[in-house]
Amino acid sequence: MVKHLVLFRLKEKTPQSSRQLMDAFVGLPEKIEEIQHLEVGEDFKTTPKSFDVALSVEFGDRESLSAFSVHPEYVPVLDLIHEICSEYAVVDMEIESN
Repeated sequence: MVKHLVLFRLKEKTPQSSRQLMDAFVGLPEKIEEIQHLEVGEDFKTTPKSFDVALSVEFGDRESLSAFSVHPEYVPVLDLIHEICSEYAVVDMEIESN
């Protein structure tokens, strides 16, 4: 399994901008078959080191992650990210089973 983790920092942190970003991700599992599981949420601590929104997406393999990154249903979400986020951090990792 491959896990795609992303932390987003919004240019302007408002309830509307957080909700807009989270809503953009919520419907993707029904539209993109490569997504096995998706979680998205807003940070509630709001410390200076905090990011504003976190995303976790699980895929079966690296090829599925690659297909997701260029999927026509994801491209508008990527455009939104570039529009409303000042920065983001990404980790893509393979999960090892015991």
